[in-house]
Parts: sequence; structure tokens; C-alpha cells
Amino acid sequence: GRLYGGAVRACGRAVTGSNGSCTAWARPAPTRAGAAADALMYSYDPYPGWWPSSWWNSAATLTTLIDHGDPAYDWVIARTFDQNKGVFPAGERSSDAIEGNFVSRAIDDSAWWGLAWVAAYDRTRDRRYLDMATTIANYVHQYWDTGTCGGGVWWDRERTYKNAVTAGLYLRLAASVHNRTAGDT
Repeated sequence: GRLYGGAVRACGRAVTGSNGSCTAWARPAPTRAGAAADALMYSYDPYPGWWPSSWWNSAATLTTLIDHGDPAYDWVIARTFDQNKGVFPAGERSSDAIEGNFVSRAIDDSAWWGLAWVAAYDRTRDRRYLDMATTIANYVHQYWDTGTCGGGVWWDRERTYKNAVTAGLYLRLAASVHNRTAGDT
């Protein structure tokens, strides 16, 4: 059944036979999209400013939250950016060292972050997000070549293989930055 719009509360007993206690009444999100956004935020860790599932998933999740468009979550954009634009040692975020500016040895992870910052720029018009997306696009561009597989972007810094996801992310990121940058050639 649908609970959207209804009031709920949680009640429980710590020990069988006790009276237990209940939370205050709460009104869940009025839409499925709102409930989904609430669910995404449930696993957001505001201290480090990301979703602990993985580095690239955090970028995709942030993009989804931005696309949802609820201004109640706008603080997450700035928090995630400010907390994660620096350098992290290998192993702290994932198997990849995050070297600052949301780039890592996994080129596709970097491109996911570039697209997140394009979405953040579109939502807020804060130039720092477009500048970061441009920095990331330039980083990813370093891994484009035409010699192997007829062209494309390498999946990782070691240039072990190419795939459609990385190439597609790069093309979307490059076009997105170009379309938002006056005079870009």
C-alpha cells in the first residue's frame, strides 16, 4: 500500500512485557521521488560528505539528488564539494587514490564526478562547479587516443583497456562542459 501523505511512527519494546516507547508522528515524503531522495539521504555521511558505498556511486547519487530538484537538499551539493575536493590517501575512499579535484586512477570515476559538477552548476549557477567539471574533463581527455580500438578513452591510468561506459561518460562530459562555456573551442 501507499504511505505517501499518511502519518507514521515507530514503536517497540526493548524487553517482552515492557510498555515500550514510540517516536513522534512523522509524515513521510508526499511522492515516490521524494521518498527515494529521502532514502538516498539516509545513507549520506555528512562528516566526510559522501555516500560510503563507493566513490563513483557517490557521484551518481549526488547527480540523482540534484536532478530530483528539492531545495531541501541543496546543502548536500556544497558539503560534498567542500569535503572532497582535496587529496585523500589510497584506500581511504576506495582502492583508488583520490588525488584532488575528484580525479583518480579510474578514469570513469573521474568522469562521473565531472557530470555531477555539471549538474550542480546547472542547479546553482555557482561557477566553481563548472570550473571543477572543466578540470575533470581536461584530466579525462588526457586518456583519449585514436591508436587502440579505433579511438576512445582508457578505463584506467595504466591504460589496460577501453570500454563503452568510459567513452560515453567522456563524450557526455566534454559536450556538457563545451555547451556551458562561452567561446569554448
